[in-house]
Amino acid sequence: FAVRYMPTISGTQTATVNIGGSNPASISLIGLGVDTRIAAMHNSENFDALTVPALPLGWRAYVSSSSTSAYVQSSTSNPFSSPNSVYLSNSSDATADLRLITPEILVAMNSFKLKLSARGSSTGYQLLIGTVGNADGSGVFTQIGVLDLTNVHTEYVVSFAGYAGTNRYIALKHGLGGTSRSIYIDDLRLEALLNNDLAVSELSGWGLGAVGESISYQVSVSNNGLITQNSYTIKLMAEDRRSELASLQVNTPLAPDATAVHSITWLPLSAASYNVYANVVLPNDGNPANDLSSPQTATVLPEGTYLPLVGDTEANTTANSLPINFYWKNSLSETIYLASELKMAVGNISGMAYKGSFVQDIGDKPIKIWIKNTSESDLSLGWSSFVGYTLVFDGTLNFPVGTNLINIPFIAPFTYGGANLALRISRPLDTEFFNLNNHFFYSETPDYPNRSRYIQSDSIVYDPLAPSAAGTLSNFIPFTVFQVDDAALATPQLSITQQGANLLLSWIAVPGALNYKIYASSSPLMLRDTPIAQTTELNYTLPISSAMFFKVVASSVAQ
Repeated sequence: FAVRYMPTISGTQTATVNIGGSNPASISLIGLGVDTRIAAMHNSENFDALTVPALPLGWRAYVSSSSTSAYVQSSTSNPFSSPNSVYLSNSSDATADLRLITPEILVAMNSFKLKLSARGSSTGYQLLIGTVGNADGSGVFTQIGVLDLTNVHTEYVVSFAGYAGTNRYIALKHGLGGTSRSIYIDDLRLEALLNNDLAVSELSGWGLGAVGESISYQVSVSNNGLITQNSYTIKLMAEDRRSELASLQVNTPLAPDATAVHSITWLPLSAASYNVYANVVLPNDGNPANDLSSPQTATVLPEGTYLPLVGDTEANTTANSLPINFYWKNSLSETIYLASELKMAVGNISGMAYKGSFVQDIGDKPIKIWIKNTSESDLSLGWSSFVGYTLVFDGTLNFPVGTNLINIPFIAPFTYGGANLALRISRPLDTEFFNLNNHFFYSETPDYPNRSRYIQSDSIVYDPLAPSAAGTLSNFIPFTVFQVDDAALATPQLSITQQGANLLLSWIAVPGALNYKIYASSSPLMLRDTPIAQTTELNYTLPISSAMFFKVVASSVAQ
């Protein structure tokens, strides 16, 4: 006979046995199982290393329902971390009892807190957190907390510090409230309750800059501990170079369960590609495992590269429609960028970048991009004429999971002439489509609407040179950074006056300038490469020392 081994839960394994016939029989193999009990903190489960609809080894689904379509199972729908989540759906049964049960927990139940990401298919659903005494999830449900869900994945924290019962299993129970209600759960973590525990919960930033220009990141630090932390250090590190790029000392108290967002600035000195991450440093931190962020790619371009950014960087909205739609197999879009947003007279555009927020790694996808100078300021009359368009990219791109810049180098520099800019981007018909939640960041310009059009299909091949349908007119503008060489800005006209023991440098505003760099030297032939200051003002004061020569340079790159 043949035995096919299929592990299920701790202590008991099933095997399919064929004995001289075509119909398999199942037997139990006692004592051969992997021990799935939770015996130590910290413990996590993201439901990704399995084949849907299965649950991880040791986890159980308890379903008591009059509907055969009520489920507690893994799913590829609406994950927080790709590719899977757990899906609780009560279908037509408004009184169903649906529970997701953890493996048995051996540590003291009042010694940890539960973190998880959850959402409803609509806002207003509830997820109940509690315990049960039986491994199969049946029996009395003892409620610990209730989560009021929205239709967006949100992280929730439930402390078990006050639990005084004897149950050894956590149960996550559907809160019902109606029929056809779906709840999605992902990234569960059991973390020990510690006095000192700071965590980097997020690192965000454009990650694109030039030598001598500051690159800013925002680091979210969460206090997972039980006491207030009055001081700690945040470091920005280069993973591949094992070096510290920037450091920030924080002396503002951070209360338990609170999160603070800090800006940290890095001044790169050499052009290269970096993998950067944030590190929070706290003496006596009880959980070093959460002190680091995930690494992000940062690209530093040569000094003097101009990087005009189109879009509101404070906006945090995303969509899958622009500039590329991966939920469909074929997409085409077009956007008008205004001269007032590009803030330069002329320049050679050698590349660009979009900001993506992806739940899947999508690699080697063919993309085509065309650009042209145009007098059009919107697309309200339809797609722009293809006359004048230049193909600037024709190749494959990678779209990594998480929040990242998608850098796109051009085939050859495109000469920008100072007018508006039109850009058309095509994703040729593919053999597959991807998750709905693979998004790009965008913003809106209410004063200048109708700046984009997009169209998509699973079967129609839209000709990017002459689209056969009007598509959808949109006010959305995808966050876009252009890489410009030799961008022309006027030279500031500098005046110097003495004010007591100080010198006042002043100048007239330069169109398109976002800030100004001040250079100084004792010789006009040896002005230093690094500015002594950078300001958004039209003047700068410094003390009189010895004879000095000054130069002010207008910059279109934000500090």
